[in-house]
Amino acid sequence: MPLTVAHLHATLKSRLPQFSDRLFGQAGDTFVGGWEEYLFDTPHGWWTTSNREFPDRGHSSQPARAMKACIEKATQYIDIVTMDEPTGDFRKDVEDGLIALAVSGRPVTVRFLLGRQAGGPNLHTWLMLKQLADRIRQAKPRASQLNVYLAQFRWESASWNHAKLIAIDGGVLITGGHNMWDGHYLAKNPVFDISMRFDGGIARGGHRFADALWNFVRANNRRPPGGATYSNYLNPDLKIDESAPPPRSESFEAVAADASPAADASNRFPALWVASPGWGVYTAPRVLEGAMMIALVEGLKQAKQSCKMSLQDLGSPHMSAVDFKTWRPRDYPFDLIGCGGSWFILPLIDNFAEFLHKNASATLEIILSAPTDGAHSYGHGVKLQTILNLLSQRMNAQFQTSKNHALKILNERVFLKTIAFSDGREAWRDGAKKDNHAKFWILDDKICHVGSDNCYPYVKRIGQAALQEFGVIGEFPPSVRDMVMEGYYNHASRHGVRTDAELADLTW
Repeated sequence: MPLTVAHLHATLKSRLPQFSDRLFGQAGDTFVGGWEEYLFDTPHGWWTTSNREFPDRGHSSQPARAMKACIEKATQYIDIVTMDEPTGDFRKDVEDGLIALAVSGRPVTVRFLLGRQAGGPNLHTWLMLKQLADRIRQAKPRASQLNVYLAQFRWESASWNHAKLIAIDGGVLITGGHNMWDGHYLAKNPVFDISMRFDGGIARGGHRFADALWNFVRANNRRPPGGATYSNYLNPDLKIDESAPPPRSESFEAVAADASPAADASNRFPALWVASPGWGVYTAPRVLEGAMMIALVEGLKQAKQSCKMSLQDLGSPHMSAVDFKTWRPRDYPFDLIGCGGSWFILPLIDNFAEFLHKNASATLEIILSAPTDGAHSYGHGVKLQTILNLLSQRMNAQFQTSKNHALKILNERVFLKTIAFSDGREAWRDGAKKDNHAKFWILDDKICHVGSDNCYPYVKRIGQAALQEFGVIGEFPPSVRDMVMEGYYNHASRHGVRTDAELADLTW
């Protein structure tokens, strides 16, 4: 079968037939423009800078500025979905965009949903809305018609929103890996990450997935146990209603026509939006495979040339020998396999092995966080040698590949790297290692994913989680592919620090 968005869409419809347009959907005329307006990586434009010349601030303001620029142009609807409370310049720029809407007098409804990680205190949504109202009053709008609904979202202690998206008027979508955390992205030792803007009907997927999350809020608003999901409402008179229900999803069904600009047709392409429901959003069935992972595994089956990835990690957080021996996954969406103290998604690892086995010249490149001692601790302690060992094990298990032949494949066609700048240093100038939080992959330099869904399982010694996720898979034309590769991925590839395999690493 050809490696196309249409084929991946057909695969998803076959695997998740009852969730078409709920967890995935196709848009045929998606648009991506230039590097500054549509590609948001952090740190942006600094790949050739040495550590000693890298500033503590001012290096990564582009994503927050882009959010503001898109928000303030809205005419009807905005969905903002992210994890935890926005901070610093992220919060200021988002609020600045909302204040501009209030001043404009346009009747815009905003649904702002914050996933809250288990273990932390509840977010002060009422206070956040009060502070926004105070800033709007200072701007002195003549007649604000802004309606803002703000919610915290979590299902018990095992599922919270991890998606990051802004969908506007059914025509503009920003999505990727960036949380709205100033200290992680805009300050000293920033996290490496990527998000993108997509224009066209693909944005309806962002609204549609937000509908599902808000339906959960409606059904569980302030209910026990723990009241972990709740919402507040800021009306146009700048008063906060603690008991107002979130807007019903049908309020957002009649989304505006495509808002993508009349631009060069060579920058238009078919795309899929893909989501993962986690636990709680859909109660039947309880355990659902995520659409992104289904599409990636199927894409690997069809790819012939290359798989290039920039990821936070491939394995779960490292466990002690005792915990690793006794812990077992329960009701996880995918089969898992353990190796070296961590757990991995078995169908992904097996399809890496199959991709390399059946395509004699194919290459696999994965750029990861430093395993330990990261500035913000994004690495999971998974040694790159562990990943190489597991790949070779699965080659042998599926295709009886010998150790010597597996070693040859690993060292000639597999490139595992940790992220770095042009000086080749894995650490910043204070010694802290560099963190990668991207969830980026591209197959055969054609089918590309940008989103929030990781390629590792959410399992730890104390339990496991299944989170809500969102992303876009595009069938990039050459102009968009070249912009993304030259503006982002090729830098990460060129400067990443590779780990080679040794025969002693293959312990099976």
